[in-house]
Amino acid sequence: MLWALTLIFAPLVSFGQLTDIDPDDQNLCVDIKTNLRLRDRHANTNNGVALLQDFLQEKGFLKSEPTGFFGQATLSAVKAF
Repeated sequence: MLWALTLIFAPLVSFGQLTDIDPDDQNLCVDIKTNLRLRDRHANTNNGVALLQDFLQEKGFLKSEPTGFFGQATLSAVKAF
């Protein structure tokens, strides 16, 4: 069974939450041009896995160093995000 993930990173704001979001803050999202899935490698995804891992690590969701391999640690970090 293949697991396909389509990831869109954007700030989420609910109606019950009052939050100021700086539109000039470039760290709110990452632009990944390919669909990523479990066992992908950054070389096969136009560096998408590495971009995703860097973003997740910067935000505190990926506790390990980015490897460029979309394994269970990356999947868990995506789910936590």
